[in-house]
Amino acid sequence: MLVIFDVDGTLIDDGHVYTKAIREVLQSNGLPDMTDEAILAHMGFDAQTVIMAFFGTLPDDRRDAAGAQAIRKIREKDLQTHPLFPGTLEMLKTVSELPNCKVALLSNKEHEALTVVVKSLFKDWNFFQVIGASKERAPKPAPDGILHLMESAGAKPEETFMVGDTIVDVQTGHAANVQTIACTWGFHPRAQLEAEKPRHLVTNHQELVAILEQAAYGRGSE
Repeated sequence: MLVIFDVDGTLIDDGHVYTKAIREVLQSNGLPDMTDEAILAHMGFDAQTVIMAFFGTLPDDRRDAAGAQAIRKIREKDLQTHPLFPGTLEMLKTVSELPNCKVALLSNKEHEALTVVVKSLFKDWNFFQVIGASKERAPKPAPDGILHLMESAGAKPEETFMVGDTIVDVQTGHAANVQTIACTWGFHPRAQLEAEKPRHLVTNHQELVAILEQAAYGRGSE
C-alpha cells in the first residue's frame, strides 16, 4: 500500500504563513486586501497559478516582482518553526506501521524549500520519497508525481491513496485514478472539497487512520 500525503495544510498547520505573506505583498503593491479564506482558497496550486490569482492585474514586470516577493517571504517564514496539526506524528507512525505500507510526500512547494521544512519538522522520519515542485515533472493536479511514486513503489492504483486538504489534491488523485482522501482541517473548506467528489472525506486523524487500516487489513496487503 502506498499513502501519499500533501504537506502544507494537511500535515503542517501553516495557513497563517501564506495569508500573512500574500497580504503583505498585496498591500505593498496597492492591491485590495483579501480575507484569509479567500487567500487560502487559491492555495494548493502551482506557484505560477497562485501568482496569477493574486497579482494577475499588475503589469508583467510588477506581477513577476510581486510573485518573487511573496515566494521570498514564504521561504523566510518556512525557516521558522511551524506547528504540526495536533496528532500528526502519531498518525504518521500508525500509518507507517501498517503492513507493507510506504508513506510519501507530494507537494507543489518548490522541492528545495520543501526539503528544508521536512528536515526541520520530520527529522526523525524516513519517508519513502519526498517530492516537491521541480522541472522534472508537471505539478499537481497533473498526475505525474503520483505516477512516479506508484512506479517506484510498485503500487497499484487501488492500493494507492492521495491524502490532502485542497481540491488540487483530489484532482491529482482522480487524474492518477487512485483512492482520494480529502481532509477538512486544512486550506479548503468542506463544500469546496465535496464538489470534487473525493472517495473519502475525513474530519480528523481517527477517521483517516480507520480508512487506511480497513484498506490494509480488510482486503489484505500484497
